[in-house]
Amino acid sequence: MNFYPIRVNIFPKEETSYSIISKITLGIILATCLYFSIQNYKYFATSIWLNIFGIGAATEWFFNIGPKLDRFYRFRHNHCTFAGSFIIFACLNTTSTILHQIGYQWAIFIAGVCYIPDAGAYLIGNLIIKPLKLKTTMINPASPKKSWEALLGSIPISLFFNLYFIYPQMPKTFLIGFWGAFLVVFVGVFVGAFGDMFESWTKRKAGVKESSILLGPMGGFLDRIDSLLSVSIIFIIAFYLF
Repeated sequence: MNFYPIRVNIFPKEETSYSIISKITLGIILATCLYFSIQNYKYFATSIWLNIFGIGAATEWFFNIGPKLDRFYRFRHNHCTFAGSFIIFACLNTTSTILHQIGYQWAIFIAGVCYIPDAGAYLIGNLIIKPLKLKTTMINPASPKKSWEALLGSIPISLFFNLYFIYPQMPKTFLIGFWGAFLVVFVGVFVGAFGDMFESWTKRKAGVKESSILLGPMGGFLDRIDSLLSVSIIFIIAFYLF
């Protein structure tokens, strides 16, 4: 079954007929992103790039995904459009602010929690599940290539690399402790997978394959940070708890 059109424009003409209030709201969101980026220009590695991706992903959602979801669910006041754009930027900017306080090195830990499980699940799926022709249980129709077996197999891989290679190198500015880091990594595996699946689900509901074509073959900004958005929420909660 073909869920998507062959190619969609990033800003289809029929999707941009917003009211003046909608345009002003988007302008405020983007101006806020730009303001925080400029304010923290000294922290290029942790602030500028996070906010660039925040601006890009929020814009993609505002024009290319949110309006289609609002029409699908018959929301008259662009609930999905505005809520999604705000949440995307809020997660990334809050994470950026925390990294300024505890050190940019912790960005490596966050990246490990996000992307090592993906690599682990890929290896488990291709080296064990497929060769042995094991029956797999798909997590969600929105992500037909993901299975519970591969996800569960990625947990020990993620715990091993994050806790024994990455976490010991982190500065002691964030007193999370070993078991706190264990909990963040363990929960992060599932939350990251959920974020990935949720983004895939929203794109299917919106009828698009990629959030945009701004990054060429890699899709859009939102396609690159789907799991990062959800893991950043766990990191923010852990920061204020510990």
